[in-house]
Amino acid sequence: MTEKQFKHSLLRGLGSAIIMLEQCPDKNKYREIVLYACLHNTTFDMQIEGDRGMYLFRVIEMLDDMDLFERSIIVKFKNIRDDVWLFNQLASLLVLFAQKGSEKATEALYEKYELLLQKIEKMRYLKSRREEREMLEWLSVWLTSLNGFDAFKKIIFDYGRNIAKGKADFFSFDWFYANAQHEFGRKRIEKYLLKQANKSLEVKAFYEATQMFDNWKYEDVPKPTLEEVVQNAYKVQDGITYLGRGTAMRFARDASEDDLKKLAEKAFSEPNLNIKAEILWAFRMTKYQFPDEILQELAQSENKNIKDTAFAIMCQKPSEKMHDLALSVISVGKDLENGIELLCENFGRVDEKLLFDAIKRVKVKNSRDWHGAYSAVKTAFKKGRWKPRTDILRYIYENTLCSFCRFRIVELMNQHQVLTSQILEECLLDSNSDIRDFAKRRIKSNVHK
Repeated sequence: MTEKQFKHSLLRGLGSAIIMLEQCPDKNKYREIVLYACLHNTTFDMQIEGDRGMYLFRVIEMLDDMDLFERSIIVKFKNIRDDVWLFNQLASLLVLFAQKGSEKATEALYEKYELLLQKIEKMRYLKSRREEREMLEWLSVWLTSLNGFDAFKKIIFDYGRNIAKGKADFFSFDWFYANAQHEFGRKRIEKYLLKQANKSLEVKAFYEATQMFDNWKYEDVPKPTLEEVVQNAYKVQDGITYLGRGTAMRFARDASEDDLKKLAEKAFSEPNLNIKAEILWAFRMTKYQFPDEILQELAQSENKNIKDTAFAIMCQKPSEKMHDLALSVISVGKDLENGIELLCENFGRVDEKLLFDAIKRVKVKNSRDWHGAYSAVKTAFKKGRWKPRTDILRYIYENTLCSFCRFRIVELMNQHQVLTSQILEECLLDSNSDIRDFAKRRIKSNVHK
């Protein structure tokens, strides 16, 4: 096993990295790679994948110097300012150290909690420091997982003190409250709050805020108008700041054919390419029928947003013509990722080798350009149970940076009869909990056959 191979697997959260390390006689030569993974957020999208604390801690335990890792993680944790997702990973690791009996880890967690709490208390407007507020909420959740209901009682007292002083907005911490209800049970929490509210002004303030939260009614958002969509588009001049895409999508979802036609005319008459791109964005999820010739012309645009939108629209109308266009785009290679997505929407089994060759040409980096092409392969293989003639599914399993996508690929490998016992063993150690659970079910099912 080379350092490059180990790093490749570890940074993707693959179980093969752990298996490699288990079989390596000199594990500590990989210490720096593991330390890097602990101190950096290498997860593609932690919001949907979950943190890698448990995965990384298992690797740490296989090396000799636990103290080195704990010290380094504590230093990074104490000094972190704005990276909420890395903060969450570091907190999860320290919770695991604390669960193993480390007083230093426990102290670091509570010191950071008190520091963040003090900062929140001094804020005039709580929304002014979103990162610190989110860090405090994440940490509150982790502390309840570490110290149970006792931690919950302390945290609601602290939050209640801020609410009573008018210096905190309970709704900024509604996820902590919802998580606690899941963790300890809604009835237990309500019973405790009701009882303690008669004894403590702080708990009373928190309890009253929960009642407001439970009775909160979201007003229906008015449907956007065509004029709003166009006005939002005109606010975008730089091609970087996107202000109205959600509004545009909501408008297009329920718009009449006549309104969509008017919006399309606005787009085609607009000379500013950035504004044109924003108006066209509304059509990504509609069935509005653009002529193929116009879409192909837009797909040649020098503006990347216009080009990508044109391909997204073409992906919604599979045809032999679109299939041939996809082959042509892949052959030229200029818009490889878009060509792959278009081919996958028009996929036939005869295209498998060509698709695999194209996927191998996509450079996987931390930017998101590769992600659409890799995800599109799931569309090509979602129906049927044939056994692939290439290793395309395994290739994506081993190379994708997104473990959420990897989970679906593992399911497809099983569906298409290429999920080997070796890969199942790796999946048991994967960073993604859904993949681990899936592997357990498959192995259990295989045993009972």
